[in-house]
Amino acid sequence: MEPVKLALEKGDEALAQREYLKFRRTADLPRWFVDPTAKPEKPVAQTGDRQARDTLAHRIQHTYGFVTDQPVSHGPDFDWFHNPLDPEDPKFSPQYTTILSRMHFWEHLGRAYWKTQDEKYAKKWVWMLEDFAAECPMEPYEAPSKTEHWKTIDVGLRMAGSWPNSYHRFLHSPAFTPEANLTYARLIQDSAKRLLYGLSLENRGGNWVAMESNGLYSLATLFPEFKASERWRKVALDRLQKEMDVQIYPDGWQIELTPMYHRTTIDNFIAPMQLAQLNEADFPQDYVENLRRMYRALILAQSPSGNIVPTNDSKQVHGRSVAREALRLFPDDPLIRWAASGGTQ
Repeated sequence: MEPVKLALEKGDEALAQREYLKFRRTADLPRWFVDPTAKPEKPVAQTGDRQARDTLAHRIQHTYGFVTDQPVSHGPDFDWFHNPLDPEDPKFSPQYTTILSRMHFWEHLGRAYWKTQDEKYAKKWVWMLEDFAAECPMEPYEAPSKTEHWKTIDVGLRMAGSWPNSYHRFLHSPAFTPEANLTYARLIQDSAKRLLYGLSLENRGGNWVAMESNGLYSLATLFPEFKASERWRKVALDRLQKEMDVQIYPDGWQIELTPMYHRTTIDNFIAPMQLAQLNEADFPQDYVENLRRMYRALILAQSPSGNIVPTNDSKQVHGRSVAREALRLFPDDPLIRWAASGGTQ
């Protein structure tokens, strides 16, 4: 970062931006689950899939199927606040805009870019990034969100998923300019402040807090050059450990007693540990053992069909797939091994 500092001391902001992007592209930085160097050397497809092409045209299909399972047009200027149904419609749900803010559709652009190496996908991502920054600025972060785009749960989800995944896929694209990199960095700072606010409220709990802690831990790991990053990491890890204590019953069940949210909470508890392992960082052993208890709880709630009984607000969760995932972490656990094999081992 020294060249960035020297450029700023000279008052050359444009040079500082170029040097910062160079640093992000070439420095020995912490690894992410998407490795920028793993991009194929040559295109392996001529065009992206339908969802990538829809995203180019600002037609978005929600992952969760809220309101409609058909792509919804957000117009040529991309209306970040558009909801396809009138508030008086019985099917109306503000969740549509909430899910939009998680930006799952960026994943389609990133995968299409790596497959085709067509810069139009990178250019669209950069355009969307800058448009979001302009149209959806963060409100005062130490207050409840007044819009769907800066709810702490959604900030946490996108900062542990669609945003770093996209960033690492597009990092070396010519379309990702020094200006766009600075926009991304500023939004990272805003996001961390937002998550710190949410996690400062001690009376909160449940799967939201796990998602927020996961997002903040991701930011702290991926941007060590930020002065506040070590504080972010400590806040995230301390809260994750606390939530393990207060959310998980002695039998391993998450307090909401809902397999779907139990499964979601596992995902958000396990991702920081996996990111730490990827970067050869230590992680508390008691944390790992709590994850084992959570997996075992789901397995013990299987019906004879192999599905986990969908209590409370839950969709179907398949027990064998959960067990197979757990087996990669706990290969010596006899219950997990039995469930992963379908009862044959």
